[in-house]
Amino acid sequence: MAWIAGHYYPQGYDTDAMLLGHFTREACVHLALRQDQVVGFSINSCASTLTPFHGKEIPLFYQAALYVAPEFQHHSVGIHLQLAGLRYHLGPFWTFRRFAVVCLTCNPLILRAFSMYNDYYPRHDREVPPRIHAFCQQLAPMMGFTRIDRGLVARGTNESILEGTDCTLEWEQFLRSGHDIYDQMILNTVFSTEHNKIIHTGALLLAVGYAKPLHFVRRFFEMRWRYRQ
Repeated sequence: MAWIAGHYYPQGYDTDAMLLGHFTREACVHLALRQDQVVGFSINSCASTLTPFHGKEIPLFYQAALYVAPEFQHHSVGIHLQLAGLRYHLGPFWTFRRFAVVCLTCNPLILRAFSMYNDYYPRHDREVPPRIHAFCQQLAPMMGFTRIDRGLVARGTNESILEGTDCTLEWEQFLRSGHDIYDQMILNTVFSTEHNKIIHTGALLLAVGYAKPLHFVRRFFEMRWRYRQ
């Protein structure tokens, strides 16, 4: 697993220590296999809590880590891993439940995936409401950051040691999605552009999404209908 994750970080970054930091007593690990070879993995956990999305406690799914081998980046491996985690924690009828999902990310494809939820942040067309920011601040002990700004840019994580590191190669090979909106959201926060180089700022974006019952069932049929036109 550390070998796969290592593709996303400059040489010398301690991926073993980072992964160990994501494991908790409640953590669950899912592996994506292709011909008995591990091509991706997910570390996740789930607990019921109050959120700003609903008046009662709902499951909060924490995607602590999600990595896919570079050659499988565009094979929907990450989506299948996350869905496997949701089924494991919420049961086979997870699409009939209300739940929230949170993760820290430097990947624009993750931000795009969160746009599928009923309500999600951060987003390019709307500021983060104070109630959402306050909720995300409360997640610091669980997610391992020390501070988070109003744009949900989190600092003080393991990735803080990468501040100032040239990540141009990692961006071009593994992270760049080709979707300008989401690429720019990451480039303006997690990375900065200096002299035609992509430099790590030491930050990560906290993504949070909320799903209402049957939301993904509706989206499934909407997508099937759209591609039949």
